[in-house]
Amino acid sequence: MPYSCAWIESSFRLESDALNAMSRHYAKIGTFLIICQPAAVMAQVDTSEWKCELCPFEVDYTAELQVGALSVSDSAARFGNATGLDDDGIKADLGGTGRFANETLQLRWTASNLALDSREFNLEVGRQGFYGLYLDYDELPYRRFDTTSTVYAYGAGNELVLPAAWVAAGNTAAMTALPAALVNQNIGADRQTISLGGHVSPANHFEIFADYRQHNRDGVDIVSGSNFSQASLLPRIVDYQTDTVNLGVRYANGPWNLALAWYGSFFENSSNSLSWENAFFDDSLTAGFESRQLALEPDNDFQQISLSGSFHVTALDTIIAFNAANGRGEQNEPLLPYTVNPNLTAGALPSASIDGQIDTSNYSITLTSKPLPGGRVKLGYRFDERDNQTPRDSWNRVIADTFLSGETELNTPYSFERARLNASGEYRLRENLRVSAGYERSDVDRDFQEVAEQSEDRGWGRVRWRPMPWLALSAKGGAAKREIDRYNENVAVNFGQNPLLRKYNLAHRYREFGEFSLSAAPSEWPVSATITALFADDSYSKSRVGLTDSKNTHFSIDFSWAVSEKASVYLIGGRETIDADQLGSAQF
Repeated sequence: MPYSCAWIESSFRLESDALNAMSRHYAKIGTFLIICQPAAVMAQVDTSEWKCELCPFEVDYTAELQVGALSVSDSAARFGNATGLDDDGIKADLGGTGRFANETLQLRWTASNLALDSREFNLEVGRQGFYGLYLDYDELPYRRFDTTSTVYAYGAGNELVLPAAWVAAGNTAAMTALPAALVNQNIGADRQTISLGGHVSPANHFEIFADYRQHNRDGVDIVSGSNFSQASLLPRIVDYQTDTVNLGVRYANGPWNLALAWYGSFFENSSNSLSWENAFFDDSLTAGFESRQLALEPDNDFQQISLSGSFHVTALDTIIAFNAANGRGEQNEPLLPYTVNPNLTAGALPSASIDGQIDTSNYSITLTSKPLPGGRVKLGYRFDERDNQTPRDSWNRVIADTFLSGETELNTPYSFERARLNASGEYRLRENLRVSAGYERSDVDRDFQEVAEQSEDRGWGRVRWRPMPWLALSAKGGAAKREIDRYNENVAVNFGQNPLLRKYNLAHRYREFGEFSLSAAPSEWPVSATITALFADDSYSKSRVGLTDSKNTHFSIDFSWAVSEKASVYLIGGRETIDADQLGSAQF
């Protein structure tokens, strides 16, 4: 008699009478039930009432709503930082999730903390393989201090003004109006972020994507304002906005994956300066020193275009990945005058704006291969360049709106080129024993610094052994040598420094280092522990003044204990010792 067989997902709930109507020719494999029946019997089985409990796609709309209340006993800025629970009282706890799906549409949303300043909302909608859209919104409260006071009030044009009855003096002890003038000023800010974007697949192997994000930050922060011999901590209004855009197209076909994208970031500050009345003003000083002014973060933008991709050579089990990106950052906001003191004649600015421009280049290529069953090699090269095209001008020096220094200074547009080459390999000697080694080379070229060219070679080796399933040991050691072409003492002299000084990050250095770790996590015990020891010995043998030798040792232990499913205890301890020698100079 001919038989007919059917694959039935085990997630289907089959009623007992339906099973009895079949013969006993069935078998369970994985999550499927294979049922074999005579063809005539199979034709008589009615499957219309069979129900799917774990189908991959839900059809219809489901939602879960969360409604509750939170009670905060006392107001505290630190407790409300990032939570929005900085004020005492009863707070609503609102949130939920929801989803909808059918053959052509999938939708999902989540929400949390809707009644607090830490609220979040997310919405995703799309169709698999065709398009997808998303919308995100979240707020993050930053609460720094709620017990601070100030004597300043906000005037027009982001100006801080003193009370009308203020009595200026050379120190706070002589400011008789200070106690009565203090008013409470909370220090904190709120950040709002909205993101939206999506992707669409207009043709096979192609995908177009677009993402937009806007950050807004508003509140009050603290900034230090100099009065030459004194300084004031000032309450500064913060009102930022940053817009970022990412547009591009992806291509994926067989071993190829490519992406061409444009990225833009645009920053706007509602105020380009902060001015304040000098609380330390002394009537014995010459008039004109009553006010101060400082510049705030200027508007700026950055744009970049990039091409990235990968290619999989299946026959050689090798992946080649690359990335190339070029960008430009610009800042051209009007500059503030040298001083707001009318009694100082500092002259005209050499230019109305700095006309800042920085060009960036980033190129990288990586090759990862498995030439042997137990081996893997990786080669990589990366080049980064920061080319600061900002013009150089000669600027007069004005000290804290108080007096002219009589000197001029050139602005320094720092630039650099950095290239890195690395090669590493790993081989599995045994199932529980692996050895690896690597070599790295870096070259750096700089402008306007004591060392124009610098290179470093670094080699290392590592052994990893797992003698038991719950015990792992790792040991790593190596050496690195940093060379410089020459130390330009004229640059140090121009900075007013000792020409014999060698800065430790720019000096010749030979380093030996080692690392050891031991991890244990017995499966029969609810505990785990990790012990780590690090050692580094640095020698600056060519430095005549400055750091000449440094030894750094670090030991740490990390212990955790899962007391129950809902509670755990952990202990982290460490000790670090730095022993450094340096040579000084009593005079040049």
